[in-house]
Amino acid sequence: MSSPWSALLQTNRAEQIALYGGSPAAVLQLQGSVKRVEVIETFGGGPALEDHTQPIRVGDALTNDGVTIWIEGYFPSSPLGEPVVQSRSDILASWDELYSLLMSTDYELFLHYDAGATPLYRKYRELTTAYMRSNWVDTLGMPYQFAAISSNRTLYDEAPGLP
Repeated sequence: MSSPWSALLQTNRAEQIALYGGSPAAVLQLQGSVKRVEVIETFGGGPALEDHTQPIRVGDALTNDGVTIWIEGYFPSSPLGEPVVQSRSDILASWDELYSLLMSTDYELFLHYDAGATPLYRKYRELTTAYMRSNWVDTLGMPYQFAAISSNRTLYDEAPGLP
């Protein structure tokens, strides 16, 4: 019999998170595994970083009135978080695709994304990337962190182009 706590030892599949936007607009599912997805909502005068001389820490609110979403991931890896073999050029191509979408303005972020016949997800709209970090020295893949902010705190449940 497996322990009910064994799920806490597993990483999250990055495919459960997707971004929509860019030019031309398209849905991009994240690859690999995700270590953290944290949503911080502030309601005017919140604990957002106001003193720009202090370093930004993962989990900080980056806006005083809105939502900050922190995502920390790694690719390429299996759904269990184990590294998989992929050429460096393929890793960089995946990074370039993610990077270009995160640099666009007003993109959408899907959480708990399942693109099957009956799509399941929740999403945030009108996001802008406020912070991004990646480790280019890792020879097996690409660890990254980014924070997106929006003044729109609404958690939507419909997809673009779907009824």
